[in-house]
Amino acid sequence: MATNRGYGPRVKTRVWAIYGGTLENPPPCHRCGTPANSVDHIIPVALGGTDELDNLRPACVSCNSRDGARLGNALKAQRKGTTTRNNQTRKKTNPRARQREAPVLLGEATVVPAPPCLESPPGGSEGGRNAQKRTGTKRKGENRPRLETPILGATEKGLEVESIAKRIGLELMPWQTYAAQRLLEETKPGHRRFRTSLVTVGRQNGKTFLLRSLVVWWLTSHAVEAGPQTVVHAANTRSLAVDQWAGVVRLFEEHLPGSIEKISRGAGRERLNLVDGSTYQPIASTDAVHGLSVDLFLVDEVWDIKPTVLDDGILPTTMARPQPLVAMFSTAGDENSNAMRSWRERGLGDIAKPTSGSSHLLLEWSAPDDSDPDDPNTWAAANPGMGRTIQLDALRQASKNPNRSAFYRANLNRWVQTERAWFPVGLWSQLKTEPPEPDRNRLPITAIEQDRTGGSFAVVTGQPTDTGRVYVTTTTAETESELWELLKPRIANRETVLLPPLFPQRAPWDLPETVRVVGDREIRGWSTFVEQAVTTGMVGHDGSPLLAEQLGRTTARPRDGGLFIGTAVPGASVHAVRALVWVVAEATRLEKPKPAPVIRFA
Repeated sequence: MATNRGYGPRVKTRVWAIYGGTLENPPPCHRCGTPANSVDHIIPVALGGTDELDNLRPACVSCNSRDGARLGNALKAQRKGTTTRNNQTRKKTNPRARQREAPVLLGEATVVPAPPCLESPPGGSEGGRNAQKRTGTKRKGENRPRLETPILGATEKGLEVESIAKRIGLELMPWQTYAAQRLLEETKPGHRRFRTSLVTVGRQNGKTFLLRSLVVWWLTSHAVEAGPQTVVHAANTRSLAVDQWAGVVRLFEEHLPGSIEKISRGAGRERLNLVDGSTYQPIASTDAVHGLSVDLFLVDEVWDIKPTVLDDGILPTTMARPQPLVAMFSTAGDENSNAMRSWRERGLGDIAKPTSGSSHLLLEWSAPDDSDPDDPNTWAAANPGMGRTIQLDALRQASKNPNRSAFYRANLNRWVQTERAWFPVGLWSQLKTEPPEPDRNRLPITAIEQDRTGGSFAVVTGQPTDTGRVYVTTTTAETESELWELLKPRIANRETVLLPPLFPQRAPWDLPETVRVVGDREIRGWSTFVEQAVTTGMVGHDGSPLLAEQLGRTTARPRDGGLFIGTAVPGASVHAVRALVWVVAEATRLEKPKPAPVIRFA
């Protein structure tokens, strides 16, 4: 740890300028947020760090001393109680001697830019780049994801990952730095916002280097602040997890050997132990994880991992940790990717609630469903590494693959839905429009439906207009209590609310006659009219990605004189689409069967 020793005004001026401060107006301490009066190492000297500018950051004396004492105590405990065993033959010297012997990445000190002010893209879901008119052919991929959870906190921590990556020989691309910033977003200094995350991007775009940089930062800089850390890397196959683990171990051996206590390489017993007590190990998604308590759980290729593995195995291991992160990474899923679909749809629902403060992060670089799959501009949206790790010619050749589904998933990061969708591709996106002016004479109509797994609720609201059109907005509720709080003001305002069967009996208060029950009978009887309203442009909407996603896999088959709404993707839910049918049909006042009245039991 760095102290005031040797760091006078000249060094402080240079370090603090990087973070937008001066001697008269110092930047905040990276931990507590108070004005800095000291300089701290990102990678501690005892773990192989250097005194270069890109390894220094502002801190206050209190936090700096506390971190230094914690690391020093951990190192003393390890030296007293453990004999170093390593595949390398090293002399047992003090930590600073190890640091002097350790090879350090040489080169000019890299000045880390001032932390950028990251603002939520317009509309919350898609970046501002998507609102600009595209001209010509893009040669480089998009740095910002097409779909992302809105930003609410500070994102400067991710710049430390970029700095550490440079010191271990990895040059992160802009999209990787941005992903690191979002993954480590803080609501206030020292309090990370997200406990779970899903980052999805096309193949061969550099996801591996992002994972390795994140692990090294977590085991070094973050461990100094938070104490010894336990990091586990899971993947759909054990060989993939071991390959990632081996890559991280090589980085420690080459650049941070002084931090290594022991490396176990036996098959099934792979483990990296560091001198401060932190550990890193790989497992297969099918391995038993009971008994583990994990700070960072990396889940690679989550599209091929079953829901029970995540829900019953991985997630419970982080419950007892103060600020854990389950970070899932993958390309787009297929019809069997039920776990990934659930977490993705949770993220899509959060996009519609920009101030929700959700603890789940979604970052998705993907091609829009209504885009031309053979247009290089479409490829740029799904391949942020285009022009860097992937060349345009390679993508052009892949687009000629006879297996179009494979190209869609691997290179466009697009979920393969169904060719028999209810509406033609691109029709729904063309109906996105600005919200109408409030009309006191026309009350909105709201319908809810629950996910088929009993999870979240879709809340779809339709606002009739004087032109006869209906403007649709979509949001979500994670719990039943949140749902009733959302509906309470609407019911009090005597707006029409449509509920599925049995829901009125679960209401926490008596419901007025403006609340009615709808179900499958209304779906069959009303879907034809709703289809007509959508295809004739009588419906506008706010661009909800959750509703668009579910419409892309919705099918409609004739049944009993009407249409039966279902899905061609096994295990997938279309609950938002069902709510849409109820709302649009009610709001457009088309001829349809009368909804069943609410029956309250004593």
